[in-house]
Amino acid sequence: MIYKKCVMTIDKNKAALDEDIYLYRLDKNIELYFTIVNNKYRFNKGDMNNIILITNASFFQVRLYKNAEIKYTFAIQPTDGGQAILTITDDLIDDPIEVGDYDFQISLLDEEKTSMISMPIVSKQLHVCEPLVSDDATMGKAVLGLSKLATGEIKNAFDSDGNYVREIHKDGDILSASIINKFEEALDTNTKAIKSGTGTPYDDTKIKTDINTIKTDLGTEELTTTAKDVKGAVNEVNSQYKDIAHEVNAIKSSSLINQNGGKTLKIWAGTKVEYDALLVKDENTVYLVEGSGGGSTTVTTYTITNNLSNCTNSNSVTSADENSSYTSTITADINYTLSTVTITMGGTDITNTAYTNGTIFIDSVTGDIVITARAIANESSSEETSYTYFNGYVDDSGNLVENAGSYITNEYIEIPANCIYNLCMVIYVNVNKTSDEYNALSAIRGALYDADKNFISKIWTKQTTPHITPIASNAKYVRLGATIVDGTSEDIILSLLSNISFIKKNAINLNYEVGKTCDSAGIISIDSKKTLSDYIEIDDGSTTLYTSSIAYNTFRCFDSNKNCLGNPTDPSLNRSISRTIPTGTKYIRLVLGANDTANIDMTDYMVNEVFIEVGIDADNTTSYILRNS
Repeated sequence: MIYKKCVMTIDKNKAALDEDIYLYRLDKNIELYFTIVNNKYRFNKGDMNNIILITNASFFQVRLYKNAEIKYTFAIQPTDGGQAILTITDDLIDDPIEVGDYDFQISLLDEEKTSMISMPIVSKQLHVCEPLVSDDATMGKAVLGLSKLATGEIKNAFDSDGNYVREIHKDGDILSASIINKFEEALDTNTKAIKSGTGTPYDDTKIKTDINTIKTDLGTEELTTTAKDVKGAVNEVNSQYKDIAHEVNAIKSSSLINQNGGKTLKIWAGTKVEYDALLVKDENTVYLVEGSGGGSTTVTTYTITNNLSNCTNSNSVTSADENSSYTSTITADINYTLSTVTITMGGTDITNTAYTNGTIFIDSVTGDIVITARAIANESSSEETSYTYFNGYVDDSGNLVENAGSYITNEYIEIPANCIYNLCMVIYVNVNKTSDEYNALSAIRGALYDADKNFISKIWTKQTTPHITPIASNAKYVRLGATIVDGTSEDIILSLLSNISFIKKNAINLNYEVGKTCDSAGIISIDSKKTLSDYIEIDDGSTTLYTSSIAYNTFRCFDSNKNCLGNPTDPSLNRSISRTIPTGTKYIRLVLGANDTANIDMTDYMVNEVFIEVGIDADNTTSYILRNS
């Protein structure tokens, strides 16, 4: 089979082929081998940046789109050797209306077909062209001197009474020899009958009757238009209707005012059945619905807005009629629990009457609805167990190296499935950050292994915990250890390792600048011992704010226009603390240091991919990763 290899490169929310695909109508049985790569990220030195291999995608699905009439969704098919193979069959591009430029999109699915992710759309790089000539033997396509007749059944030209058997042909029918022979027989028979005078005279009785009926229907009354012929009268009336339409538009533009943001106001009129069939109703349209008494009723619609974090709404409608009811269910994502749900209607908080245990019910809609819901991640810890340790660490090649101040487990610890996300893992040392145990910890270190316990890469993180650790997609086991400060008791590190747990965090990227600080007036200056984060938006109306980060940790407060409001009232520099913040605070910027007194010059290494927790309290936080985009 003929095939073409195509490389699709992903760049953020865009995708492009290494070269355009050109096919011609009537081409068939051509295989397109798609390899999907990412032009920005590589996960280790050995991978080929093949997204199908990296994601372990087992199946794929392709969608083609030319316009609203010409679009295809192919069946879900298995991937093959890291490639998505699409076959162009003979019935896919055989019609002239299918000629043109196409967009297409590839979606990848897991082995159970329960999870799917779609690649960005490739725009106008698949072209279907018209061939130079065609030997298609179908009505509307056949070319004289080129097309070949298809075989077919023998057709009789006349019935038993001698009447011609008429057939209706349409574009796409097979042009066969039997059809041509039927025409030949009819022509031959009629020609001979005419010459011999044996043909039946034409009966025009029905035509005469139809003409008389038309005369009767028209009547004898004189046309009242200036033009006295039918064609002229129709043109005259058409011109008058155009004038009326212009006058209506003039009235609409000068008399109809839309108070809802000044957008164009539209009017819709129809029956109740037609109105109920509308899937989407526009807030800038006045709906005139025909009533039972023959009149019309104006229907007002209101918008429904969903502001959801780590959860979904079962009801996807975006508008509701006035006085109609609204029902939906809010469901937290896997490994998440609903934290807060707030519902407003017409700007008024109706949560207490409209929401119960994940279900929203509004008996009568009287204003725009805004649903704000947030779910927080569930923490899952490994069971406490007794480990044996090697007095040392694992190097870059996976070899054990003896070291007096380091320990690593002899056991391979299985990584919980829900702790791997976005090719990253979070390791958390469950100790009090102000205790001697924490201060004794110099680094967390260890190694990652695949399902057969073959070495993949080492782990080395800073003292900061929790901390994100990039891992390979095939990581299944980890050996964990730590390095302690000189002179620290061995019992302390063994206690730390017994409290290591894994947690899952969906964190937001947060940009930062090493060597910058911000004072209480919002003035940014150079300070080699500080790191300044980007703006973090917080919930409206918050009066206290909890933050958890590295050793030196304070922040500045800003209003909605990012004007500085100063420090929190408790400027304590503890690693984890709740502080009272000024009224009107909408944003904060963190100022971080490497130790409690911030007297060490900071480097990008010290803060890159460190976790930050920010929220109204310790149980309601949003996670951020210090990671410059």
